[in-house]
Amino acid sequence: MKKILFLFCIVLSFQATAQEGELPAEEIYVIKNKKNILPEVGKPQEKVTLSLKPLPKVKQKYTYKEFSLLLPLLDPKLNPPVLKAEKEEPAKEGYLRLGAGNYGSTLLDAFYNSGRQKDYAYGIFLNHQASANGPVSKSGYSNNEAGAYGRYFTPNFTLGGGLAYNRGRYNFYGFDRDSSNELSSDSTKQIIQSVWFNLGLENNKKNKPVSYKAGLGIGNISDRFKASESEISLDFNGRYKIKDSSSVDVMTDLSLVKRTDSSSVNRSLWRIEPVYRFGFKGFQVHAGIQVSVANEPEVQETGAYSGSKSSFHIHPILGLQQNIFESKLIAFAGVRGGMNKRTLRSTLEANPFLAPDVYLRHENQLFNFYLGLKGQMKGQWNYRTQISIEKLNQQAFFVNSEERQEQFEVVYDSSSTRRFTWETEAIYDLGTKTRAGIRYAFIKYGLDKLNEPWHAPNSVLTIFGRQQISEKIMLSGEFYYMGGLRGFNWKTAETEKLKGLADFNLKGEYFFKKRYSAFISVHNLLNNKNQRFLYYPTQGLRIMVGASVVF
Repeated sequence: MKKILFLFCIVLSFQATAQEGELPAEEIYVIKNKKNILPEVGKPQEKVTLSLKPLPKVKQKYTYKEFSLLLPLLDPKLNPPVLKAEKEEPAKEGYLRLGAGNYGSTLLDAFYNSGRQKDYAYGIFLNHQASANGPVSKSGYSNNEAGAYGRYFTPNFTLGGGLAYNRGRYNFYGFDRDSSNELSSDSTKQIIQSVWFNLGLENNKKNKPVSYKAGLGIGNISDRFKASESEISLDFNGRYKIKDSSSVDVMTDLSLVKRTDSSSVNRSLWRIEPVYRFGFKGFQVHAGIQVSVANEPEVQETGAYSGSKSSFHIHPILGLQQNIFESKLIAFAGVRGGMNKRTLRSTLEANPFLAPDVYLRHENQLFNFYLGLKGQMKGQWNYRTQISIEKLNQQAFFVNSEERQEQFEVVYDSSSTRRFTWETEAIYDLGTKTRAGIRYAFIKYGLDKLNEPWHAPNSVLTIFGRQQISEKIMLSGEFYYMGGLRGFNWKTAETEKLKGLADFNLKGEYFFKKRYSAFISVHNLLNNKNQRFLYYPTQGLRIMVGASVVF
């Protein structure tokens, strides 16, 4: 068929050409079965090989670098269908708790703050706790505190300050009750008032190489017997970060104290601690020194002050830490020493029943060698155990006054006081719903001049727990024990061992709504008349009920 079409096209072409002129006479031969056959060519049998030079063997070198890639925040214009976000619950700005119980006990705890603010925060607080009566006559007390604070935030720093006032009303109820002449209420009354103002500055850019925190404190404390102490304190903590694992830390503070009692004395203490922190073969190491200068009055055998004396001290600081098994087992050890500040304020906080004109000196910790283990398991269990061996100078103890047994003198051992301490704790923490733990400390003193470490315990045990039973019920409890207390009885001129102080407390709270709750607390469930200090029994079973509101 294809051949017929081909011939038909040729004929048509001849006809079209004939219209313009005649073609010359030619003969055309059409061969149908013509086959075109190409000659065969032999394929080459030899394979072509390429000779390549071997590549030189070069040892590969790898460089690992950490890159910090900051991507611009996305600004999507589309509004994809998502669940509606829950409205943020407004911050509660106020809190009030009221309570009352036996022994004529009353409780008030209140505060008010500015809530969530971007550039500032402020607040005021008020605390009151009192008992009209106690285990014996004239053993009531009250403690009241009020204050305010404020903070101002900027991108670079935070400026803060606060003012607090405290008034404590106590009684020297440890007087000799076998005497026919019972002391009047006026002669046993003690009132301690204190005021403290603080101002602080702290940088906010923690990712910068340099960080710092500085503070100023000004305060005064006085009692009913016209003893007073004024203090000005300055402190600074700074850090220069060299690398991720190394830094230089500097702590320094200055305390200027003026004490007025039957006489007026000035005391001062300046300390500076430069410390270098770094990593070395898997260890975290910190090494430095504490340099301090103390200026304190000298006392004569008669008890009168004979002027002041300055002393210069250098103490070592060295610590090692090794992460043996992730964060579950961490070993640490070190040695350090330093001067520890002691003021009338800190001494009255430890014992409010002081006699007039007590002799105060700063404690000199010559050295403290320590080692221990710590760790965290599953983010819930935390534990720590540590032993330490110390040598102390000017270690203070409380002993009853010979003239008035209800008041306490501060006495000191020589420069060779030794103290061995074993401390251990384990805490189980699941946040606000569940928390429990145990802490134990064993303390052993080696003394030179004193017969006993008066009123210093040799063992302290604390067991505590808190459990939220439901959304509306919260239970908590605590057991506290302190043993090994000893006092000196001037009547018999002998050491008197105090019975171990055991205190078991329970508390339950019921939440009606998120803002309202009621509570009942039971203190000293064992109804022991514990004595923290000789001749000073504490309250027995005490029950308090109350309510609180958040607004």
